[in-house]
Amino acid sequence: MAWPPNRIKHGMCRRNNVHPIYKSYQHMKERCYKPKDSRYKWYGARGITVCDRWLESFENFRDDMLSTWKPGLTLDRIDNDGNYEPSNCRWTTKSEQSFNRRAYGEIKLTGVTVNKKTGKYRALRKINGKTKHLGIFDSPEEAYSAYLASLNE
Repeated sequence: MAWPPNRIKHGMCRRNNVHPIYKSYQHMKERCYKPKDSRYKWYGARGITVCDRWLESFENFRDDMLSTWKPGLTLDRIDNDGNYEPSNCRWTTKSEQSFNRRAYGEIKLTGVTVNKKTGKYRALRKINGKTKHLGIFDSPEEAYSAYLASLNE
């Protein structure tokens, strides 16, 4: 093998100038496959994986995700129990991601939280950096319907 080994050059990772998309790609793999990573327990240990296409190369990840990326956005899985793959990933703000998490017990609907004391469900949506309260509901389905209806306003 010749030294130095041939390196694939994609232009997104230079010494002190690493593109945010490349960082997201590296962090995604670390969360899923590096047990010493502090976030592994919430990803790899739960069985969350990266699709073969993206594991094969950064270029595949970039080709699938670059067109929708904008500065300030972070990689998010639509279904938090799903894997990292094109059909389950999107770019969102950190505040939008906060509405799409497992922390709400059995509720896994974007924009829906549950009040454990009252058993009621609240629909929320981030609009222009501000949280808009959409109402309190008796079921998660009603709250999620309100969230979806707000997307069409």
